[in-house]
Amino acid sequence: MRRLSLQLYGVCVGALALFFVLGAVVWVHGPGPPRERAFVEGASAVLEELLPGPEAPRGEVEAALGRLGRRLDMDLTLRGAGDELLGAVGPPQPTPPPRHRAA
Repeated sequence: MRRLSLQLYGVCVGALALFFVLGAVVWVHGPGPPRERAFVEGASAVLEELLPGPEAPRGEVEAALGRLGRRLDMDLTLRGAGDELLGAVGPPQPTPPPRHRAA
């Protein structure tokens, strides 16, 4: 009887461990919450309005980034679709890993 209870205990602990490991994998690699996605889309729409277009000279882009960086009190980096540096306020930030980029 003692051996059977140890086996049942082992199965329960193993099932809980598997549940937590699978939950962690989904948490890390799953899609972000809908509110987070909506926030990012809204912030990107605001930045599209505040920053000059892609054809603007680099000086104009950096001036706009400078104004925005002072208001937000942070370093900012703007990169093009091909990861080329378009402008920066403060030290340029590293390129985000591919899984954090927009599709």
